[in-house]
Amino acid sequence: MRIDAEKVEAGQLHPQHIHGFDDARVNSVCPSADAADDIDDSPSEADDPNKYISVEEGLPAYGKIQLPLQPFPTPEGTSYTFTQTYSGKDLAGLQPIKKTLQNRVIVVHGDKLDNDTYLATLPIACGQIKLTG
Repeated sequence: MRIDAEKVEAGQLHPQHIHGFDDARVNSVCPSADAADDIDDSPSEADDPNKYISVEEGLPAYGKIQLPLQPFPTPEGTSYTFTQTYSGKDLAGLQPIKKTLQNRVIVVHGDKLDNDTYLATLPIACGQIKLTG
Protein backbone atom coordinates (compact mmCIF):
# COMPACT_ATOMS: atom_id res chain seq x y z
CA MET A 1 0.00 0.00 0.00
CA ARG A 2 1.26 3.46 -0.85
CA ILE A 3 -0.41 6.79 -0.10
CA ASP A 4 1.08 10.15 -1.09
CA ALA A 5 -0.71 12.94 0.77
CA GLU A 6 -0.18 16.70 0.41
CA LYS A 7 -1.60 19.79 2.12
CA VAL A 8 -2.24 18.00 5.42
CA GLU A 9 -1.95 19.45 8.91
CA ALA A 10 1.61 19.09 10.21
CA GLY A 11 2.06 17.45 13.59
CA GLN A 12 -1.46 16.01 13.63
CA LEU A 13 -2.68 12.41 13.46
CA HIS A 14 -4.19 11.44 10.09
CA PRO A 15 -6.26 8.25 10.35
CA GLN A 16 -6.68 6.45 7.03
CA HIS A 17 -8.80 3.47 6.11
CA ILE A 18 -9.95 1.27 3.28
CA HIS A 19 -13.71 1.77 3.05
CA GLY A 20 -16.17 -0.48 1.27
CA PHE A 21 -19.39 -2.43 1.40
CA ASP A 22 -19.87 -5.91 2.86
CA ASP A 23 -20.87 -7.08 -0.61
CA ALA A 24 -17.54 -6.63 -2.44
CA ARG A 25 -19.38 -6.56 -5.79
CA VAL A 26 -20.75 -3.13 -4.86
CA ASN A 27 -18.25 -0.50 -5.98
CA SER A 28 -17.30 2.16 -3.44
CA VAL A 29 -16.90 5.67 -4.82
CA CYS A 30 -15.85 9.00 -3.39
CA PRO A 31 -18.81 11.24 -2.52
CA SER A 32 -19.59 14.22 -4.70
CA ALA A 33 -19.46 17.75 -3.30
CA ASP A 34 -23.25 17.87 -2.92
CA ALA A 35 -23.04 15.08 -0.30
CA ALA A 36 -22.03 17.82 2.16
CA ASP A 37 -25.63 18.57 3.03
CA ASP A 38 -27.26 15.17 2.55
CA ILE A 39 -27.99 14.59 6.25
CA ASP A 40 -30.25 17.03 8.06
CA ASP A 41 -28.70 18.62 11.17
CA SER A 42 -25.32 17.10 10.33
CA PRO A 43 -22.38 17.12 10.44
CA SER A 44 -22.13 18.14 14.05
CA GLU A 45 -18.33 18.21 13.70
CA ALA A 46 -18.36 20.94 11.05
CA ASP A 47 -19.15 24.64 11.36
CA ASP A 48 -20.66 24.77 7.86
CA PRO A 49 -22.46 21.63 6.68
CA ASN A 50 -22.16 22.80 3.08
CA LYS A 51 -18.38 23.04 3.32
CA TYR A 52 -17.40 19.69 4.87
CA ILE A 53 -18.44 16.14 4.07
CA SER A 54 -18.71 14.24 7.33
CA VAL A 55 -18.04 10.52 7.70
CA GLU A 56 -21.80 9.97 7.98
CA GLU A 57 -22.43 11.82 4.72
CA GLY A 58 -19.73 9.83 2.92
CA LEU A 59 -20.92 6.39 4.06
CA PRO A 60 -23.60 5.95 1.36
CA ALA A 61 -20.92 6.45 -1.32
CA TYR A 62 -17.97 4.55 0.13
CA GLY A 63 -19.30 2.25 2.87
CA LYS A 64 -17.90 1.39 6.26
CA ILE A 65 -14.30 0.90 7.35
CA GLN A 66 -12.96 -2.39 6.07
CA LEU A 67 -9.30 -2.03 7.10
CA PRO A 68 -7.45 0.68 9.07
CA LEU A 69 -4.16 1.55 7.37
CA GLN A 70 -1.87 1.72 10.37
CA PRO A 71 0.22 3.06 11.86
CA PHE A 72 -1.66 6.31 11.27
CA PRO A 73 0.80 9.00 10.17
CA THR A 74 1.60 12.16 12.11
CA PRO A 75 3.69 14.08 9.57
CA GLU A 76 6.24 16.69 10.60
CA GLY A 77 5.45 18.73 7.48
CA THR A 78 2.40 19.26 5.29
CA SER A 79 2.88 16.09 3.23
CA TYR A 80 3.63 12.44 3.82
CA THR A 81 4.18 9.18 2.02
CA PHE A 82 2.74 6.10 3.70
CA THR A 83 3.95 2.67 2.64
CA GLN A 84 2.94 -0.56 4.31
CA THR A 85 2.68 -4.20 3.33
CA TYR A 86 -0.37 -6.14 4.47
CA SER A 87 -0.84 -9.88 4.24
CA GLY A 88 -2.52 -12.88 5.83
CA LYS A 89 -5.06 -12.19 8.55
CA ASP A 90 -4.80 -8.40 7.96
CA LEU A 91 -6.57 -8.95 4.64
CA ALA A 92 -8.95 -11.75 5.65
CA GLY A 93 -12.06 -9.59 5.14
CA LEU A 94 -10.90 -8.38 1.73
CA GLN A 95 -10.88 -11.68 -0.19
CA PRO A 96 -10.63 -12.21 -3.12
CA ILE A 97 -8.05 -9.46 -2.85
CA LYS A 98 -7.75 -8.34 -6.47
CA LYS A 99 -11.47 -7.93 -7.17
CA THR A 100 -12.28 -6.65 -3.70
CA LEU A 101 -9.64 -3.92 -3.58
CA GLN A 102 -10.65 -2.51 -6.95
CA ASN A 103 -14.12 -1.92 -5.51
CA ARG A 104 -12.84 -0.03 -2.46
CA VAL A 105 -11.62 3.47 -1.68
CA ILE A 106 -9.11 4.93 0.75
CA VAL A 107 -10.27 7.78 2.94
CA VAL A 108 -7.75 10.00 4.76
CA HIS A 109 -8.97 12.01 7.76
CA GLY A 110 -7.85 15.02 9.75
CA ASP A 111 -8.29 18.76 9.19
CA LYS A 112 -8.89 22.04 10.98
CA LEU A 113 -12.30 23.65 10.93
CA ASP A 114 -12.80 27.35 10.37
CA ASN A 115 -12.55 27.90 14.15
CA ASP A 116 -9.07 26.26 14.14
CA THR A 117 -10.30 23.13 15.96
CA TYR A 118 -8.52 20.03 14.66
CA LEU A 119 -10.72 16.98 14.02
CA ALA A 120 -8.92 13.71 13.35
CA THR A 121 -12.23 12.18 12.15
CA LEU A 122 -13.02 14.72 9.42
CA PRO A 123 -12.48 13.20 5.93
CA ILE A 124 -10.07 15.24 3.82
CA ALA A 125 -9.27 12.96 0.89
CA CYS A 126 -10.78 10.01 -0.90
CA GLY A 127 -9.39 7.95 -3.74
CA GLN A 128 -10.24 4.78 -5.64
CA ILE A 129 -7.73 1.99 -5.08
CA LYS A 130 -5.59 1.22 -8.11
CA LEU A 131 -3.65 -2.00 -8.33
CA THR A 132 -0.18 -1.98 -9.83
CA GLY A 133 2.14 -4.79 -10.77
